[in-house]
Amino acid sequence: MILPQLAGGVLFPDDNIPEVDKLKPDFGLRCGRALYSRYCSGGAYFSFNQLSEMQDTRNYGAGMQNNEKYKNWFSNGSPIGNKSTGGAESAPSTKGMTKAQRKAMANISYDIFSPMKKLSNVLLSVLSDNDYKLECTSLDKNIITNKQRKKFETYIKSKIMNPMVKELGLPEFNVPFIPADKQMLEVADKMGFFKSRYEVALEKLAEAGFRSSNWSSMRNEINRDAIDYHFRAAKVYNDPITGQVKFKYIDPARLVMLWNEDNQDEPVAIGHIEIETVQSIYPKLIEAGFDEKQIQAMAKSYVPYQTDASMIPVWAFERKDQTTNRWVWMDFKVYVLKFEYLSTDSKQYVERTNKQGYTSFLRNNKPVEDKKKNPNDTYEEVACNYWYEGSYIISGTGLDRIYEWKKKPNQMQKGLSPMSSYVIHRINGQSPTRSVKGLLDDLMFAILKLRAAVWAAAPKGYRIDVGEAANIKIGGVEYDLFDLVHVHRQNGIQVVATKFNAATGKYVSQPLTEMDNGLGPQGTEWIQQIANLQMMIKDTMGIPDAMAASPDQSAERLVGVMEADYVAGNHANWPLRESERQFKQKLGERLIHQARIDIEFDPKIKEFYESIIGENMVSALDEIEGLSLDQLAISCKVLPNEKEKSMILQRAVQMAQIPTKDGYTILRPSGVERVAQLLKNGDVDEAIWFMAMEENNARVREEEFSQMMMQQTIQGQQQSAMMAEEAKRQTAMQLAQIEIMKQREMANMEMMKEQQLAKIKADANYQVQLLKGKQALEEINLEATLEAQYGNEITGRV
Repeated sequence: MILPQLAGGVLFPDDNIPEVDKLKPDFGLRCGRALYSRYCSGGAYFSFNQLSEMQDTRNYGAGMQNNEKYKNWFSNGSPIGNKSTGGAESAPSTKGMTKAQRKAMANISYDIFSPMKKLSNVLLSVLSDNDYKLECTSLDKNIITNKQRKKFETYIKSKIMNPMVKELGLPEFNVPFIPADKQMLEVADKMGFFKSRYEVALEKLAEAGFRSSNWSSMRNEINRDAIDYHFRAAKVYNDPITGQVKFKYIDPARLVMLWNEDNQDEPVAIGHIEIETVQSIYPKLIEAGFDEKQIQAMAKSYVPYQTDASMIPVWAFERKDQTTNRWVWMDFKVYVLKFEYLSTDSKQYVERTNKQGYTSFLRNNKPVEDKKKNPNDTYEEVACNYWYEGSYIISGTGLDRIYEWKKKPNQMQKGLSPMSSYVIHRINGQSPTRSVKGLLDDLMFAILKLRAAVWAAAPKGYRIDVGEAANIKIGGVEYDLFDLVHVHRQNGIQVVATKFNAATGKYVSQPLTEMDNGLGPQGTEWIQQIANLQMMIKDTMGIPDAMAASPDQSAERLVGVMEADYVAGNHANWPLRESERQFKQKLGERLIHQARIDIEFDPKIKEFYESIIGENMVSALDEIEGLSLDQLAISCKVLPNEKEKSMILQRAVQMAQIPTKDGYTILRPSGVERVAQLLKNGDVDEAIWFMAMEENNARVREEEFSQMMMQQTIQGQQQSAMMAEEAKRQTAMQLAQIEIMKQREMANMEMMKEQQLAKIKADANYQVQLLKGKQALEEINLEATLEAQYGNEITGRV
């Protein structure tokens, strides 16, 4: 990019003028001209003179640095960087060697060899390992009070009130979850469980802005700038169709900024250079009041800056193209500085009283001069800072133009200071790419010397002792030395004829000796130098071998050393990671506040956001009025990387294998699937919270099961005791019944005995009577017999 250069010394216009005069295009033109003049004269943070160096640094970072300086270095001996812009060689008096003296370097390849593309990708991979999630915490005392109330109500209802109403048989209170203890309640608070709708709505605004701006792909460009320049930049803007707040990447090499490094507040003027075609800005220039002749004159001044300037026809400014029926110069590319300028406006307010007797201050659109002020009125003069914005067409020939000059609508504020649309972040110290540029030159020097050594390396040869170069007779046939060389090359046989010199007592050297030649020690030295330089480059950039996928030069490594190397690499590159977190936090703040202000003052933008985040979320934004950056604590939380997500999923799988006392597991298989889906969608907090809740529920079920088993045991013991008592009672009753039956049996036996005895006794009397009867009968029979015999009546006993 070759920019037109503007002479320095152009001053900014007087700021102490009415607002109506500041809105005139001439004021904006002078502001743009003064800003670009500062940029050309070195008064900006990045200046015109640094442009070539920044592009050179970017080329080094991509491993594509220009090889012309290496050719110049080896061809005429001029130091690196002393070659002029026009490509002329240094003066003969400063040459160390002429081209003729360095013919060895004239036939080698000067293609660039650089590990920087790989190492830059390693750093990009390290930075993209973790992303950051924006969290909003309101500092409004009412919202803080409501969150605390909601938290403690959840604990009181779930742990105290619900058990009481359950015992009374009343309906329980609805609670979002049942915390196991106060510690779990605090964990839920830290995870944002009690966030207000207002805070959630702000986070939704930031999430929508990052998603629609394609943060995932733009992130690599921004991080590459941090690696090359230690600088990040982006700009917040409204989508021209939907009005949604987005951001776009800003190349630091095209950033024009008046910013004091010691005072890191907002710059007083900031912008960036874009390349536009005349066709694309033609309607805007017409709207700004320029006619076609003025636009054509401006386009004509850009002929030298067109890439195909030699192909521009001579009739380009005289007639239109017959095929397209439009001017050829409409396709010219021009450089446009799109900038913002901070100005102080003085506003005048006058005190007025309405019919109801209320007094207020009204703004005078046209401030009243002191001479014309009403002595009975009270006036207040207030100085306020406002941003003005416009697009300045750069020109070094006085044909510069300004369009779209206006006061910036819906401006963000931090306290009483308005905020620009640009988000910048600088890292202290030298960037990784700039810190290794010298080592990369040394590496390329070693590579070129190695290539020269390869080209100059001789093949295998022979050392011939001419003193012993006489013909040699072998087997009656004479052979000269060239015959022996031919034999050796054909079959590897080397003939040696060693003679002993008696005078010297030494053996005479052989006439023909084979030599290896090749690179020799020089090649080994350059290879070792290249390896050492690559190691130094990696060490300077804080990249260990394990992280750079480079083979380790040492012996076998112990277990865990590679992991320690990764940790060391992360520590070395911590400033880059922390810088990205801070940059995304700043960017999120601007997205949130600009969207919040646009929703408040633009009905169309409000309607659009209702369609993407929901009417409920947009209505929650009305909970607090007069939003400023001081009312929010916006922070970035590190999201787990793929390895950490895998560990979370592995923990979920382990939980699904841990049995509980109730016969289940801590996490069901369906729960593992849900955790995997949440992690896939990036909802890490929800996945962790789900696992914690499932574990808590499992512990609750275990406790309930233990209590149930305890109750069953107690009930079993009680039943056993009751059964024992019943058994005792039954035994006593049986014993009593047995005793009664025994007594009854004994009584029966006694009665039977008495009856038996009475019977026996009666039977005895009967026998006696029977015997007596038998005796009496016998006596009668005897008496009858005797009377029959004797014929006499017998009296008395017989």
